[in-house]
Amino acid sequence: MSHAHRPVNRVLIVYKSHDERAEQLSREVSNYLTEQGIEQKRLSYGDVDFDRSLEWDLAVSLGGDGTFLFTARLLLDLCVPILPVHMGTFGYITEISGSEWHFALTRCLKGDYSISKRMVLQTVLYRKGEEIARHTAINDAVITCGMISRMVHLVMEVDGRMLADFRGDGLILATPTGSTAYSMAAGGPIVHPEMDALIMTPICPFSLNFRPIILDKKEKISVKVGENRQKSLLLTIDGQVVTPLEAGDRVCYESTDRCVPVITSRKRSFLDVVQSKLGWAGGPDA
Repeated sequence: MSHAHRPVNRVLIVYKSHDERAEQLSREVSNYLTEQGIEQKRLSYGDVDFDRSLEWDLAVSLGGDGTFLFTARLLLDLCVPILPVHMGTFGYITEISGSEWHFALTRCLKGDYSISKRMVLQTVLYRKGEEIARHTAINDAVITCGMISRMVHLVMEVDGRMLADFRGDGLILATPTGSTAYSMAAGGPIVHPEMDALIMTPICPFSLNFRPIILDKKEKISVKVGENRQKSLLLTIDGQVVTPLEAGDRVCYESTDRCVPVITSRKRSFLDVVQSKLGWAGGPDA
C-alpha cells in the first residue's frame, strides 16, 4: 500500500454502459467536479474515444469489476490512479460503494488517498513461431473450449522446464487481483491482491492430481495447444477480449514492471471485502 498526493486537474469518468444508475451517477460526479473547477470527460464502458495525449490525473470507474478492468486496460500505460466505485452485483475489486463516492472523491481531490499497486500479466500468442497477438490481463487469461463439455489438451512449461501434460476443460492463469474471480470459482486460492505471484488453476482436470499452484511472478510460463479434435479453443483476457486458438499455438505468460494503481477504501480492507462477500471464516451460518 502506498500513499500519494497527486494534484487533480483533469478526471476521466468511466461508467457502465446501458445502466441508468451508473449513467446518472456519472452526471452527478461530473457536476460535482465542475463545481470544484476540475476538467473532466465522461466515457461509457467500451468507448475508447478520448484524448490519450492529455494528462489524466485521476479516473473514476462507476460500475462493477468489469468496468474497472476496462478502465485499467485503457489507462495502463498512463499510470493513472483509479477510484473504483461499486455499482454491480458482486464486485471484489471495487471496495467503495455507490453511496460513498462523494466522500472518497473529495479525499482524492485533496490528495488524501492510498494506492494499492496491482500486478498485470502479459500474454503473448505465437503461431508457427510468429507473434500474432499480445494482451495485458489485470484479472486473468483463460484457455477454454468454445463448445460445451469438450476436453482440451495443453502442454505446460515453466522457465523452459516441462511442468504438465494437461487434459481438462481449460486452464486459468490469474493475477492476485484475479484470484477472487474465475480462478476462485474453479477452486483456486484467495491471494492478497498486492502479492507478486501467478496463480495457475485447472478447470475440471481429467486427473485429480492436477491441483492449483501459486508461482513466483518472475517465472515465465508457456502453454502449447495440443492436438484437439475440436477447433473452437479460445484465449479470453479478463472475460472481455477473446482470441481463437489453433493446434500448435503457444501462449506465453509473464509479469511486467507495469502496475495498476487502485485507490482503496478507508472504511474496509481486502479481508473485510472477502468476509462480507463470501462470509469467509464466518462460521456455518455465514
